[in-house]
Amino acid sequence: MIKEIDPQVLKTLNKSEFEVLSYISNNIDKISKMTISDLAKQTFVSTTTVIRLCKKLGYSGFSELKYELKRIRKEKTKLNSLNYDELIKKHLIDVEKTCELINEDTIGRIIELIADKKVHFFGKGLSSIACEYIINQFLSINLLAINYTSTHIAYLSADKMNENDVVFVLSLSGETKQSLKVAKIAKSRGATVVSITCMGINSLSKLADINLYVYAQDDETVEFDNKSRATVLILFQIILDTYIRKKRI
Repeated sequence: MIKEIDPQVLKTLNKSEFEVLSYISNNIDKISKMTISDLAKQTFVSTTTVIRLCKKLGYSGFSELKYELKRIRKEKTKLNSLNYDELIKKHLIDVEKTCELINEDTIGRIIELIADKKVHFFGKGLSSIACEYIINQFLSINLLAINYTSTHIAYLSADKMNENDVVFVLSLSGETKQSLKVAKIAKSRGATVVSITCMGINSLSKLADINLYVYAQDDETVEFDNKSRATVLILFQIILDTYIRKKRI
């Protein structure tokens, strides 16, 4: 990913700009060696569109964006040689930045939703395990919540939801196919969709009614999904602690 992007900036992007940004995010190594004309040709847009996107993201132009990408590549190389103390610091940074992303007004809206509506959770892989932990926390304070470990059952249940339901969809990338489908079905039936993703450009956060963001750095040393879900658990611990105090449980 490039640098952290303000969600309000993401909402200003048109379809072409969004597709260019997605291409950049998924091809950092290639972009640093491309000209602006190469990028425009590869993404089927004009060079004007690329320049406009760069400016919306806070860069003076494509050259500054490429400089940022080179910096990111250096950081990836550095991650491969992290020692024990640096690894601990890396995870502490995830926690600190996640706490900075927490918005009190948004937490207030979440508390009202879980108090008044039927609560559902969905995630795939490690995200599903995190959801299971969260609903056990909910049950400990007598809040009923359902976690769908079966994708097929999740689709069927989402199709039966209405305005009395809220579904929390966890996908750190925000691009998990099954998670997006659950969110789309639930939203089409009138349910409130809450996304839980990493900060940045993603399809799930654009689709959801409410966005919850966490910070979780990629582990560039492995080929599999090794992103920590610890910050998701911390986020929900704060939500539940706040709920307990407000509802005087």
